[in-house]
This record gives sequence, C-alpha cells and structure tokens, in this order.
Amino acid sequence: MKSYILSLLKYIAILYSTILYSIFGLGITQIIDKYIYYDADDINLSIDKLNYSKKNNNYNNFKLLFEIVIIISIISIVSFAGCSIIKLIPFPLNNIYGFNYYEVNEVTSGVILSISMMTYCNTLSNKIKRFKKNT
Repeated sequence: MKSYILSLLKYIAILYSTILYSIFGLGITQIIDKYIYYDADDINLSIDKLNYSKKNNNYNNFKLLFEIVIIISIISIVSFAGCSIIKLIPFPLNNIYGFNYYEVNEVTSGVILSISMMTYCNTLSNKIKRFKKNT
C-alpha cells in the first residue's frame, strides 16, 4: 500500500511541477515578447507578406539565425534562473510516507521550463518561420 501511495505522490509531484513550470514559462515568455526582444516586423507584418530580395537573402538569413540564437540564449538563462525560483515553492504533500519532493528528477531539471518557454515564445516561432521561408 505504501508503494502505491509513494507512486501516486510522485505523479502528483510531477504534475505539480509541470504546472508551475508552464505558468512561469508562459509569464516569462510574455515579458520576453513584449519588453525584452521587441521586433516590429513580427508584430506588424504577417509571415506571408514578408518579401525579401534575393540580393539580401543571405544577409537576412544570417541575421535571422543570429536573432534566433540570441532569443534561445535569453530563454536558457531565464530558464536556469527560473528553476532556482520554482524550487523554492514548497510542495504541499512533501514528507508524507517519507516522500521527498526534491528527489524527483522532473522537479529538479529545467527541461519542462525550457520547452514550455520555447513553445510559448511568439517572437522565436515567428523568427523560425521567417528563416524557413527564406531558405
């Protein structure tokens, strides 16, 4: 019976940490999209209306690739800091039947936060779409 309860607690802990990481990731990507990396092209123009000349295509591809790397770097740094912040939020069911919330790998790794931030970041997805369109 105790092993079933510990397994259930582990699943609840994973769900709890996933929700926390997703909410934090959504909030941070909204800040990134609005304030940190503002791009007028992404907001004012749709992907279909972007027409670049062939002469500047290589420059635009290099510029887009550089911007994508910058955005991913910002997300990585914020993700690392966000993991430290989220680990400070206590799990309400910690220490029940000897369960330790911080020993669950999904709680301590920031993979969920990084994926959610990259998924929610509109600026990043628009840059990737433009890069694909230009190549």
